[in-house]
Amino acid sequence: TGDKLRTDEPPKTLTFEATPIKVGNALFVCTAHNVLISLDADSGQERWRFDPHADTTAAMHLACRGVSYDPGNASRDFCDGRILMATVDNRLHAVDVATGKPCPDFGKNGAVDLTVGMGNNLPGYYYTTSPPVVIGHAAVLGAFHMDNQTTDEPPGVVRAFDTRTGQLLWAWEVLEPTSRQKLNPGESYARDTANAWSVFSADIDNGLVFVPTGGPPPDYFGGLRTPQQDRYNDSIVALDANTGAVRWSFQTSHHDIWDMDVASQPVVVDLATAKGLRAALIAPTKRGEIFVLDRLTGEPIFPVEERPVPQNPAPGERLSPTQPYTVGFPSFSPPHLTEADMWGATMFDQLLCRIEFRSRRYEGHYTPPTVQGSIGYPDIFGVFNWGSVSVDPERQLMIVNPTWLPYLTKLIPRVEADALGIVPFGTHSTAKAGGGLHVAGYVYPQAGTPYGAVSGPFLSPLGFPCHRPPWGAIAAVDLKSHKVLWQRPFGTTRDVAPLGLPFATGVFSLGGPVVTRGGVAFIGAAIDNYLRAFDMTTGQELWKARLPAGGQATPMTYVSERDGRQYVVIASGGHGSMTTKAGDYLVAFALPK
Repeated sequence: TGDKLRTDEPPKTLTFEATPIKVGNALFVCTAHNVLISLDADSGQERWRFDPHADTTAAMHLACRGVSYDPGNASRDFCDGRILMATVDNRLHAVDVATGKPCPDFGKNGAVDLTVGMGNNLPGYYYTTSPPVVIGHAAVLGAFHMDNQTTDEPPGVVRAFDTRTGQLLWAWEVLEPTSRQKLNPGESYARDTANAWSVFSADIDNGLVFVPTGGPPPDYFGGLRTPQQDRYNDSIVALDANTGAVRWSFQTSHHDIWDMDVASQPVVVDLATAKGLRAALIAPTKRGEIFVLDRLTGEPIFPVEERPVPQNPAPGERLSPTQPYTVGFPSFSPPHLTEADMWGATMFDQLLCRIEFRSRRYEGHYTPPTVQGSIGYPDIFGVFNWGSVSVDPERQLMIVNPTWLPYLTKLIPRVEADALGIVPFGTHSTAKAGGGLHVAGYVYPQAGTPYGAVSGPFLSPLGFPCHRPPWGAIAAVDLKSHKVLWQRPFGTTRDVAPLGLPFATGVFSLGGPVVTRGGVAFIGAAIDNYLRAFDMTTGQELWKARLPAGGQATPMTYVSERDGRQYVVIASGGHGSMTTKAGDYLVAFALPK
């Protein structure tokens, strides 16, 4: 059975995506409102709680995916080890690992102001949702952007701060291969650049930080972008941890107008080859393509070829004639949709899905957004999102949980968008979907471009996906043979299906797996409120347990130093965008004593 901690957060405002970390015999987890909690790793008893009283009123997406740890120097530092947490009101906090008290030698009273150098921005347009990566005494972090609002959005800068003092070490503006250390008085970082909102990785031995980037805003029109803005979009960028300079970069999509930002954390692994272990980096993407790179040089270990993609975009837009695809390694990119793939729980909604399919432009992957309306598949939600994949370095197996969800996107000419009152977030009331737009989803102003946009999942009137299942899977890839070892549908519609229809279809998931040395993969993520365990070599489901709310988070596992028991812990708080049950739980399971 699972023991549950209540974080005392208002559940309707949550996307509880945090993965706890363990230091000594304590766990540390942040809530969506940036309350940092320390727990006894064996009992779950609260040790201390630090509340920075973050102003969350302007943040549209409340999330904290985790915190970071720096061991510090007990003979020199005020704190004997410190926990670092960024807040949605743009502060970076350092607190004592033992007491939860702010570290007085860090920034001002234990916090650094992350708005310095960011220019004038509307509230809610910029804040950090993922934990900084700590390498040496540098804490490196990017930030979330409010997408699709204007062509004058906050800088997408990646910055490193000294974990002891809070001093800025360097800043990379996502435009040039060089970084900068200081701003001149009154100067700001370059605006409207690609940002990096997801989880970073590091190679400590080689002094590298691996940054997954997104695209310059707005997402669905790029005709006004400069070559500099397109240079590092949708890329894995290896930065020198000491200087912030680019060591190498690899682009996963060219001139992105589909919101194909690299959402997944790059995975550091020593890959078994015929010539021995090779320092590698595995980069899953929203496209479902998985790029395997030499982590010292960025060179693809498996060949990458450029393939032609659809052209003829909306007037004023331009497209890359080709896009990169991995050769000789499994891809989880979905096959092209056909009218025969249209599906429904009833004949009525299947028929409406077919009519919608025929009314839209669709030419396979990278079909561009149009005024007519287009189908994107894969699209913004992706095949792989921030949960990423998990690798067993001894068995050389990789566990993945792909999701397949087409989106409908329609460009709205500027005159029509203005007439509908579609204005940037925070300036006036943003228009809702509908109102003659004939599609459910989010409405985006994209101010400063010729088009607004509306985009949403391709669903039937009953709320089911319009394409046949499975809509999600779990699979294992053998990194030695470069083949899929097994694959099976993942999850059911039990907790979210319209009309309460529980289908074992394989469903959407958000969050990643964690693997153990015993050959077990644990994963929540699916929309049916379970935590499951799978045999990594066969795919057999070994165990599952109900969660009190949606488990859209990546679990973690550890062995207690006190009694040798192994624990698995997951945040169970739901996710508003996936309509899973909201809650404020951290749930722990353990092997018997």
